[in-house]
Amino acid sequence: MHPKSRWFNRLSIALALLPLALSLTSCVQYRLVQLSTQYLAYNIWFLDPDIIQGGGLKHQPYVLPIGTPVNNIKVHELDEGPYTESSERIQFSLAYNPEKVFTMWLEPKYYRNIDGTESLESVIERTFTDEPLEAQLKGFTDEEREFIRKGLVTPGMSKKAILKSWGYPPKKATRELDDPRWYYWLTRLKTAQLDFDKNDILTITTDYGKEIGKSSTVIDW
Repeated sequence: MHPKSRWFNRLSIALALLPLALSLTSCVQYRLVQLSTQYLAYNIWFLDPDIIQGGGLKHQPYVLPIGTPVNNIKVHELDEGPYTESSERIQFSLAYNPEKVFTMWLEPKYYRNIDGTESLESVIERTFTDEPLEAQLKGFTDEEREFIRKGLVTPGMSKKAILKSWGYPPKKATRELDDPRWYYWLTRLKTAQLDFDKNDILTITTDYGKEIGKSSTVIDW
């Protein structure tokens, strides 16, 4: 057989099998972990609702605000994903619009402890809460509440307030919350460095001005 004919036959077989391969990769099995309504425990930015990056890029065009009611929380463990060979996923729906489904892709190196002991369930516990927005914002100053709602951080905010505004810093660069310096990814190539004093109050935001954040569209789903 001529080499070109052999190459063409192989290409034809590969193209014929492509729909089957795509259908198999799309058959993802999820395990239901929470059916009743919960609320987002921090702001979540995204570009595509089907692929929300668990590492938490902050400069994305859309945001699901803290306090958004959600339900049908499901998990899928250890499947090949677009960012890593062992991505895990958390899927949830909007409580007031069940057809709007969101999927978070979680890379273990970003959200787990260095020894791998942190479970997927613990990530769920810190991402969702049974407290609505006003209950979550109790105990914060007026300024902190304003910045949390806007998804921004600024010197003078406490670590707890920043967790509500930006969520948890990726474990890859910030091993423990007790660390005096936290790192967040703004884009794939740009990070924000947050330095805290001994009272866990933000003092310095390196190279990114007084207020770190970016205006994102809060979509009325």
